[in-house]
Amino acid sequence: MANRFGDAMWIRSIELVGFGRLRGSYTFQKSACNILCHENEFGKTTVVDAILYTLFGMPDTGFGRSELKPRDRYRPWGGGGSSEYRTVLEVELDSGTGYRILADFSQQKNWFKVLDASTGKPVGGVAESFGRHFLRMSDKAFLSCFLLKQDSRSDAKDRDELVQTIEHFVSSSANQQGASVSAAIARLSDVKLTYPSLAESPVKLETLLTRMEDRLRDLASQMRQIEVTEEERNRLEHELEEFQQELRKLEHQERKLQAALLIRETRELEEQLKAAELRELDYRSQVNECRTLEAFKAFAPEQVPRLHELAAKIRQLESELKQQKTYRATRYDEPIQTLERELADFPSALENLEPETPRQLERDAAFLRSREEEAEARRRELREVEARLSAAGLPLDELRALQERMDQISPDDIQVLVNYRRRRLELDTNIAQQAREEAEATTRVTAIRGRISAQRNLVGAIILGTVVSAGLAIAAFLLKKYALVGTAFGVLALVLTGAALVLSARLRRLSGSELELALHEESTKRSEVRRLEEKRAELDNAFRRVLSASGLTEENVAEFERLAHIIGEVRDYLRLRQRLEDLESSLQELYARTSETVRLVEPTLGTERLDAAVAERCARKLERYFEVRQQLKTLRSEQAELSQKIAVQQAELEASLTEINAILNDAHTEGLDLDERVRNYVRNSEKAAKWRKLFEELKEAKLLSEDEKAEKRATLEEKRRRLDILFSQDALLERESLGAATRPTPDLMNELASVQQRLAEKREEYGRRLQLVDSKLEQWRTRYPALKDEYDRLQDDKLQFDQMREALAIAAAKLEAISKQLAENWSQALNERFSALLRSFAPNYSRASIQKGWEVAVYSEDADKWLENKLLGHLSRGARDQVELALRVAASEYLSEHVGRVPIVLDEPFAHWDDERFVLGMVALSQLAASHQVILLTCHRQRMEWLQEKHPALASRLHFCEFSPSG
Repeated sequence: MANRFGDAMWIRSIELVGFGRLRGSYTFQKSACNILCHENEFGKTTVVDAILYTLFGMPDTGFGRSELKPRDRYRPWGGGGSSEYRTVLEVELDSGTGYRILADFSQQKNWFKVLDASTGKPVGGVAESFGRHFLRMSDKAFLSCFLLKQDSRSDAKDRDELVQTIEHFVSSSANQQGASVSAAIARLSDVKLTYPSLAESPVKLETLLTRMEDRLRDLASQMRQIEVTEEERNRLEHELEEFQQELRKLEHQERKLQAALLIRETRELEEQLKAAELRELDYRSQVNECRTLEAFKAFAPEQVPRLHELAAKIRQLESELKQQKTYRATRYDEPIQTLERELADFPSALENLEPETPRQLERDAAFLRSREEEAEARRRELREVEARLSAAGLPLDELRALQERMDQISPDDIQVLVNYRRRRLELDTNIAQQAREEAEATTRVTAIRGRISAQRNLVGAIILGTVVSAGLAIAAFLLKKYALVGTAFGVLALVLTGAALVLSARLRRLSGSELELALHEESTKRSEVRRLEEKRAELDNAFRRVLSASGLTEENVAEFERLAHIIGEVRDYLRLRQRLEDLESSLQELYARTSETVRLVEPTLGTERLDAAVAERCARKLERYFEVRQQLKTLRSEQAELSQKIAVQQAELEASLTEINAILNDAHTEGLDLDERVRNYVRNSEKAAKWRKLFEELKEAKLLSEDEKAEKRATLEEKRRRLDILFSQDALLERESLGAATRPTPDLMNELASVQQRLAEKREEYGRRLQLVDSKLEQWRTRYPALKDEYDRLQDDKLQFDQMREALAIAAAKLEAISKQLAENWSQALNERFSALLRSFAPNYSRASIQKGWEVAVYSEDADKWLENKLLGHLSRGARDQVELALRVAASEYLSEHVGRVPIVLDEPFAHWDDERFVLGMVALSQLAASHQVILLTCHRQRMEWLQEKHPALASRLHFCEFSPSG
């Protein structure tokens, strides 16, 4: 399926089954400028990316953490009833071969299939993607040349890859090389090597040399460090002397903090002795007050909340009892007496009936009424049927005999006898019609076969004439003087060959579709005739079978046909008569079942005839009886529940009174009533609580004993003695420690601990430095020889690698010269087309050039000079877009000569162009569409409408594509 040299490709259509916000399709024209005009946020860039990713696949690498990958960006939006994430792109080549590319982006592997558009069969040999296989270029090169996305510019990496692609295709030996010259230079610059201890995995040569230089410097540094061991040791001894001075300062700081801490503790002990004397005086005062309040200790303050709770509960219970007793008298006592009087009016025999009896009697009454009405309707209907049968002239006895004969034959057999003649006549008519159509189909088959035979003979004759003409032409050309005659015979041979091909195609069509259609029609008609004849034979066999089984004759069948319309009447008459008898029997059973219950309800009924009205009246009375009995039962139950509740509340009230009196009597509380006694108890409880508090405080009071006082005084004297010793050791210590003693004790202790820790660390560091001085001497004796050997060996290896780098540089220079020669071969043609396109867009830029590194320069007639990189950046956005579009189109046209003409997709290329240059650009694109398919996406609908109005001839060469939504 690989692209042939110069074979063009164009896009027929693209279907977005589920891609971003779009679900639908576009259809494009070949050799035309296809316009997709939609508003912003419609999804035009989505269509561009759908074409790109269907051809080359979605990239999953090269994105930062904050960037959204294309696979996540274009997942189908919600709605539409579809979760599919795929596209279908249909392309066609100039050779007529068509392909359907099915891309399923929900799959990481096996994400695409390529099908032959004509057969629908898979196409093999496409490994990575359709674009790489067919165009033999990367997606970045395609994006830099054939596809211009809105507000995008090719970066340096993409331009390098495009240059490599152009070099690859223009090189005469590209297919043998397998890579471009630029790629070969890149591979030389990417040579990787390994080296023990410096590069366990392969690294670039420059990296390895850098590491060698770093290691050599490191080794030299280590050797120099060992060589200056004596100087280092002297320096360390000087540092040890400085450490000793710092140790002395820290020891002085430690003594100062110890003295300040002793001063602080001495002051605290003096304050504690004074506070002990004050606590003894307060203790004596509290003892006197406690003795005064001891008279109220019988009162319990913890009982006060319970007293308030019981008093409130008693008041509430007394109020509720009064209300409930009044409610019981009005709600239950009086209604119960009324219902008992009403219940006494009903017969006493009703007590044995079940509560379901009223509903059963009501249902029986309703059923009895419906049965009576149905029986009366059946009697009327039976009289009407008897009248119709009598009018037909057949007595009822004869009708019964006819019914008996009919009962001996099944309903299906009766239908066979009655409908035989009509169905036989229909089948005979259909068979004759199908036989005529079969004869006509056979005639058409014979005619087509005759035409095929005649055309085969004609084609044979033409082929014979072609062979003869070709032979005469060859003979004439061999005789040079008859060359003109040979030309004539050659033309005749070509004409005959064309005629033979046309007739052969027509012969294949006759032998194929037309003959097969005629043969199929003939076979179908023949099968239909056989089917109808088999159906007629089945009908005859069924008719004879019924006659044989029933013992009837054809005269009897005729009689059945004559009486067919009465058979239904006879059946209805007999069925109605039997139904009426069943109804009357059912009515008698109902009368017997309901009469016993009715006479219990109305004993005075006597021998009166029972009917539905009497049953309904009794059902209503019985229902009222059970309703009164149920109401009376419910009221008595609720009355009992309320009485029980009143008794419970009465008992609760008495218990509360007993409990509150017990609390008040224990303390001998006085008062005229319950509320006054509670108030007196509360006041006395407050005094009892105060006594308890004082009593507990006195119990918990901690006074220093005489021994404890003596111990504290001895500790105070000891601290003063230690302080005098510290002051005697350092004359300046007393003045410094007095100032530090004003700080809090925890701060002093923390600082003292910190100073002691630093002092220990300094002493430990002093010991380590002494050991370091000794280790320096040991390093000179052991490490220096090994470092010297490694340094010499590494210098020798680095010299060899430097020579390799020089050889690679020479090879790269040779390849650069080859690359420059190749660039000169294709840059001139590309620059000419680039200049011509730019002049058609912007006439003030007469020339353009692509320089080394794919940098662009244009010659401005207005400025009369060449504008290169920095100057181009100062041009207007529209001018820069015109240069970019001209460069893209020139590169795509040049590259198409080697990979085949490929569609050019442009996303909003004229956004910043003025109207005049917009028209020039559309003219250039319409001319380009004659050789390339162009797909242009824009949101400027008003500009396109203006173009159709002002330039209708140009607009007529454009094709405006419409989006066809799916579903």
